[in-house]
Amino acid sequence: MIPFSKNELLRFATDLERYSHRFYTQAISKLQSAKHKELFRHLACQEQEHLAVMTGLQTELAGQDLGFGGFDDEMDQMQVMAHGPFLRHCVDFSAQLSNVANDADVLELAGKVEKNAVEFYTALATVLHGDLAVQTVNRLLTDEHQHNSSVHQLVGSKNFSA
Repeated sequence: MIPFSKNELLRFATDLERYSHRFYTQAISKLQSAKHKELFRHLACQEQEHLAVMTGLQTELAGQDLGFGGFDDEMDQMQVMAHGPFLRHCVDFSAQLSNVANDADVLELAGKVEKNAVEFYTALATVLHGDLAVQTVNRLLTDEHQHNSSVHQLVGSKNFSA
């Protein structure tokens, strides 16, 4: 049996967005580059919007049992996912900011934040049913892919100057 209901998984998504917003908000003070600060302000705003979207989705679906339906032959895979990605991805990376020394370190940590979000929403999209929940998660997944791309372009460029 999967240890989490889909309602709980939506709460994990809300936590993930809260943690991502906190990370970007706190990381701004660690950055030297104005360009990087501008990107992180933008990402913090988007994560705040995502938090509002997930909170709204939870409110709209409150009282509805999203259950465990639709797993069929994938039950073993879902059990692994429930123990692995969903718990593993509820990480507050802002705590790791105390260990960063420069923009390169902050950007690499941001890459982990975004990879984490993409993996979480990819897993979540496979277990949710219902138009509203699926559309919302797919929209957030698209946004997280864009965030991931933006951060990795900076990391890949090794252009950490202002």
